[in-house]
Amino acid sequence: MEDSSSSGLRYLLGNCFAPSILVLTTKEVEEACLKNKVTFLSLLSLFSKVQKKITYRLVNGSKTIRREYISVNCLSPEMLSQSSSRRLPPPQVIARCTDEQNLSPDQLPIGDVKKLQAFLKSGRFQTPWFDRYCWQFFKSVGCSEHEVFDHPVAVMMVTSSNDPEPFKTYQSLFTTHKSSIPNYMDQFVLKIYVVLQDCYGIQPVKLPAPQHVELKQRLFPAQIHFVNINSLPELRPIPQYLNLLEQAPPVQASYLSNSDWESVSELLGSAVSEEMINYMKAEINNINQEVERQRSGIGHKFKMWFGKSLGPKKNDGGADALRYELNSLEFQQRRLADWAYMLEDYWLAHKTYKSLSEVYHSDNSPLWEAGALEMQAVSSFMMGATPSPIREEDTLLDQAEKCYTRVQGTQYHTRRCQKIRGMMLSSWFKDRIRAAQFYAFLGDRESTVILRALYLEQAAYSYLQLPGRVAHRKFAFRMILAAEIFEQLSLVDHAVRCLSQAYCIYANQDWSAIDDQLHFKIARFSFLLGRVDVAASFMYKLLASNSQSAPLQNQYIREYIHIENAYKKLNPNKQILDVPLPVIDTKKVKIRLRDDSDEGSGKGDQDPVFKVLEEDIESLGIPKDKRSFTLFLRKKKNKSRMAIVNENIFVETEMHNPLNVPLQLTDMRLICEATEKKNGDSGSSSSSGKYEVIPCDTLLAPLSVKNVLFAIKPLCQGTIAIKGITFKLFGQVEGKRLFGIATGTNSKGLEVIQVCEEMPLLTPSFIDWPSQLHHGELCPITLRLLNNGQTAISSIRMSMSHPGFFSIPQFNQSVLDLWSRFEDITESNLHLSTIEIPLKENLRPSNSIDVPIWIRAFNTGHHHFKFLFRYTSDAVNSTIPSRIQRAVASMEILPSLNINTMIYPSQLMAGHWMVGMEVENLASTKIDLSQLQIIGKYWEGKFISSTTGEDVKNMSIDVGKKVIYFCNLSLLENNECPTASVINKEKPEETVQISLENYQLQYSTPFLKDFGEKNGHAFPLYDNLYRERVLMEGKNHILATHGKTGTAGFAAFVSSDEKKQTSSDQVEFDKKTIENAQTIHNHFVHLMLTWRSNEKVGQFNHINISLLPPQTTNNLPQNAPIPVTRQRTKSTSLLPNVFVEESVPLTLTLESITEIQNFQFNNSFCQVPISVIVMNISPISSVDFEIEALKPSDALPDNYARLYTLPQKRYFWSGVTSYQHTLAPKQSVTIQLTAVFTSPGTYNINRLKLNAHSPDPLNPKHIKDYLIYSTTSHLVIVT
Repeated sequence: MEDSSSSGLRYLLGNCFAPSILVLTTKEVEEACLKNKVTFLSLLSLFSKVQKKITYRLVNGSKTIRREYISVNCLSPEMLSQSSSRRLPPPQVIARCTDEQNLSPDQLPIGDVKKLQAFLKSGRFQTPWFDRYCWQFFKSVGCSEHEVFDHPVAVMMVTSSNDPEPFKTYQSLFTTHKSSIPNYMDQFVLKIYVVLQDCYGIQPVKLPAPQHVELKQRLFPAQIHFVNINSLPELRPIPQYLNLLEQAPPVQASYLSNSDWESVSELLGSAVSEEMINYMKAEINNINQEVERQRSGIGHKFKMWFGKSLGPKKNDGGADALRYELNSLEFQQRRLADWAYMLEDYWLAHKTYKSLSEVYHSDNSPLWEAGALEMQAVSSFMMGATPSPIREEDTLLDQAEKCYTRVQGTQYHTRRCQKIRGMMLSSWFKDRIRAAQFYAFLGDRESTVILRALYLEQAAYSYLQLPGRVAHRKFAFRMILAAEIFEQLSLVDHAVRCLSQAYCIYANQDWSAIDDQLHFKIARFSFLLGRVDVAASFMYKLLASNSQSAPLQNQYIREYIHIENAYKKLNPNKQILDVPLPVIDTKKVKIRLRDDSDEGSGKGDQDPVFKVLEEDIESLGIPKDKRSFTLFLRKKKNKSRMAIVNENIFVETEMHNPLNVPLQLTDMRLICEATEKKNGDSGSSSSSGKYEVIPCDTLLAPLSVKNVLFAIKPLCQGTIAIKGITFKLFGQVEGKRLFGIATGTNSKGLEVIQVCEEMPLLTPSFIDWPSQLHHGELCPITLRLLNNGQTAISSIRMSMSHPGFFSIPQFNQSVLDLWSRFEDITESNLHLSTIEIPLKENLRPSNSIDVPIWIRAFNTGHHHFKFLFRYTSDAVNSTIPSRIQRAVASMEILPSLNINTMIYPSQLMAGHWMVGMEVENLASTKIDLSQLQIIGKYWEGKFISSTTGEDVKNMSIDVGKKVIYFCNLSLLENNECPTASVINKEKPEETVQISLENYQLQYSTPFLKDFGEKNGHAFPLYDNLYRERVLMEGKNHILATHGKTGTAGFAAFVSSDEKKQTSSDQVEFDKKTIENAQTIHNHFVHLMLTWRSNEKVGQFNHINISLLPPQTTNNLPQNAPIPVTRQRTKSTSLLPNVFVEESVPLTLTLESITEIQNFQFNNSFCQVPISVIVMNISPISSVDFEIEALKPSDALPDNYARLYTLPQKRYFWSGVTSYQHTLAPKQSVTIQLTAVFTSPGTYNINRLKLNAHSPDPLNPKHIKDYLIYSTTSHLVIVT
């Protein structure tokens, strides 16, 4: 299969081996030509390709040759004697002088090898100077005696028209230069006579002069050619420009007219077509006849017999030891073959070269044999009739190369043979692998540097035409090696061409090292060639890869800044270029609007706390007289995000610096497109004056990721689209980064944002917000709500993440009736995190209201309180029905008191219990107890004394001290009303029985009194206690109706997301049902303490103290130990505090048979199934836990051992005692264990250990670990 490269090789071989004409001129001729700054030989060489139709028949008459042109070589006498090294210009000169346009990297078909191969076949992708170099090389090999291509076929003698005796001049010209002609050239050649007329300053003579008439007669039948030059008149320059002309470079051919050019062209055309071709045909016929005659003679027969020719003789001056005379048969055959080749009679030439190679081989003439073998291969290729393409030619050329190497001084002939062989192999597809290997072999052994680059390029092109990625990588590798050589020789244009071609293979691959080298060198070389745009684009790709070391990246950045500045100077009006740094992930670009719901931010990273608060504020019932809230709850079809006029739109971007050096970004601005909304108009597209951009600066550390917040303020209604950012890199390069068009659920920040009319803007702030409080401390603060918008606010609703910490008296009084009727409490009423802030009138712009709030330090630790405000405008047709505002405040709560309780039945009075309360002061100051209360539904308490030995009136506890107070509990005869036992500091000897309805906190300190009088209220302890009572009774009601016990059933009731439907809107509280559902764990009492320290007042709760019913105690065996329960609980509340998890979000409930009577222990143990119900009460976090039943021999930690009564009855576990589970939010699991008892008695089933793991709700990435030992008393009586 032959491709286009074969036709290029045929043209090269058909025109390089062309007839030669020796040009001899007189001094007058040269002077006339030098007026145009050229010689006559140079002038004649411009027309060496004779464009003239020529027709002639071959020697054997079998074929007629029709040629559109014929090439000739014009030689001077000096060129005949010059060696090849002086005639051939250096390759660097040829490479720099190429006029072919270099291919810029931005025009390459990068990334597609097939397109690259097609591009190569089209001829546009070849080495620009390769053909020119081969042409010059073949023409400059020089004259030699073993081939006659450079031997003159004709001699052109040129004399002036002013010469009075031209005939003698012709004789003297030939005689003078005859000695310069080498002796191996035939001097009896065709003579061409030319008369040159210099028309400078005279009129050209049309009629020949008398001496020329005589010359024609004497030279007949030879023709005489007349040529006119310098026909243009001399131009007189203006005097003031003479200095400029003197400094200007010389101008060639300034006196030659069109007729002069035609005259020179006609001279060479007529001389070649009319004289030289006919002369060569006649000589070929004569030589052919002579060869046939001598072959039939006795000499040829002797040669055939003895294998030697009779014609050669020694020539000591030659390079070869054996020479052939000009009249010898071997030399005549060589001239016959060469002339036949030049006349395209390839059949005769191939036949003659083949016979000559055999003769020269028998004569042991390696130089002559090499020439014959070389031209035999060329003739076979030009003839195109080889049975096996290229195989025969390759063999002949290989033999010729070996013969050339045997002769000294033939390196140019050897290289010519190598180039012909390589080009022939490359012209056929099946031999390209051999061509690649051959060129690679030549490149390794070549001593000339630039020729190594030439061979490497040709080897690379051969590899490119082969299929497979391995061949393509070899192509790219050799092109890079060639580019390095061109770089050493300062041939930048060829270096960038080679690198660009290699880049087509390496582009979009994972070879980062070679990518960096290609990007950098192509950028630098393109900049040196003036292609600043290409240099900037490749520097962009270089910095985008960012896989270099820090010093290298510094160097690249400096060059990039220099290139960008140069590009800006060349194109001052061009748009801002894209800069690869910093890296911005479009999917992580967030557009923050004030009215976005937390889910509507569209980035999937919403705060779970605000998300739940928003769901709560939308799910609660809205008062019917509030038009704005009704408007808000209306289901909107339009879900597009809205911005407000004159309110900032915040854009949060995550900028990544992938480099090992810092990046300084200054004057960063958003790129936006805004349209203004007009009445009856779709809007104008101009963005000027429609928004205000706020600039900012930043510094990105090496390999860092930084969130940068941008702001833009729309100034009119309409739409606004954010496209990207502009900035200055290191304060010099102005660039931009576009966010792009992203799709999917994670790209809501890039849609077009609607801008609506002006709206109110609520700004909440807390006055007197404490940074630290003690556990249980009460503190008054003020919530100030300021309207910073342009319109009034009609209603405000607030949702809190920690409702148990706050009490708003105005709200409490407004819903007091609701809490007084338990029948009206539904599941939605128990969500106490959302309240409505009453407004007497609309909150106008720049006005504010103050809302008094009480804070109770509910739990120790560092807390982040989150508030969500939903407010509406008083406008009738507002685009946005309601708006959202968020607020966050932090507080640290320090420890104050620690309470441990010890409960055991009284041995003196039946139905009575003794409660010991150990109160420890953990604060840093002295604490005074103002009130101590025991609250229970079926119990009344009476305080006895303290462990200090002093009277009960001593209620002060020093720092780090412990005081134990004792109380006697008895069962109430009338259980309808809960009561409280109160120790009053003013009258400690009295125990007052009061109901919860009559209980109020006294103004015990001026601090509370002043605040209460100033704001018209005190801390609503009444409401808090009543809520605890109602929720406690609601818990018992759920136990009865749902069949669940313990805190798990209550948490499922309070925190469940499922909408439960009941047959009636009111829930009847059935005491009988509650009594039937009671177990031994349904008798609870609660402890409430009020303390004071300096000017601080606090409240401390200790709830759910379990008691054993008296009737159960009476049935205990006589030998049974007295069950004593120790409990250590933190301050807590029954209010649903969704986001506060005091310890672990797990509840543990034990269920089993509580009493086994008359069990026979004679032959077996008593085995009791124990059901352990573990529930995850967290609404947002999952929990992994491991539960293990402890052996009787396992010891407990010290902080847990003191909570158990010692000694306890020992029991054992049977079966599987360890389980692992994962609970989703609000999910529960039941675990079955088996307890084994060996003797009668009362057993406390509480030896369980839990190891739990749960994410922190305020920081989901942080995993909290819990180690818990069960302290819940679960008694089983076996008799």
